[in-house]
Amino acid sequence: MYLTESSLMSRLIVLVLALLVSSLSFAADEMAQIKKSLQDLVPELEVDSISPSLVDGLYEVVFGTRVFYISADGRYFLQGNILDTQTKVSLTETRQTTLRADLIESMDESGLIIFSPEEPKYTVTVFTDIDCGYCRKLHREIQAYNDAGIVVRYAAFPRSGRDTPSYFKAVSVWCGEDQKALMTKAKNGEDFEQSKCDSPVDSHMKIAADIGISGTPTIILEDGTLMPGYVPAARLLRTLEQGHS
Repeated sequence: MYLTESSLMSRLIVLVLALLVSSLSFAADEMAQIKKSLQDLVPELEVDSISPSLVDGLYEVVFGTRVFYISADGRYFLQGNILDTQTKVSLTETRQTTLRADLIESMDESGLIIFSPEEPKYTVTVFTDIDCGYCRKLHREIQAYNDAGIVVRYAAFPRSGRDTPSYFKAVSVWCGEDQKALMTKAKNGEDFEQSKCDSPVDSHMKIAADIGISGTPTIILEDGTLMPGYVPAARLLRTLEQGHS
């Protein structure tokens, strides 16, 4: 039977639409199975996103800023870095860095305690614990960071958890009228008046948990790069000048 050009085109359109519907149905089935597997595996965690990864057969699963992978059938759950052997770039770390940057950018700056130079060049966010030794060392050198043009934005992360002495100290600092002076006094181990208010400490702790922070100080650059532990001002400045800002 002879087919006109228009009838042939109509049949091709029908075929493409059928394949598309079949593909969408298959993807929906995969997603349903993945969601069920994750619910069975980690019922206490809320998944932020599930999407196809750059690797065929693997889906990317995001919890906060932590990235995992799961097979299309939902059977295999993977934790670790996927490295592109051609570019030598970690796809996992690149994705996590972006997620961290977005989360840090979303923080309400009015809830941070900020030590800023007159002419700021770079900005870092530091999750700090009032009683942490290296946090205190970093704060004793706060002028050196400012002299290097680095803005230090403090977020609270009392490692001992809620309703502990370190937690109450953090709340008191964030509830004070002169937060910067109280921060310095607290980091010096001096006594100061304890107070309570509707502070951002709990929300900072939630963000720290989403990022996966377990120690202090933890420094996060504007591009989402995470630097755990104390970093001297000169070394931090070199890192920032190399383009990680």
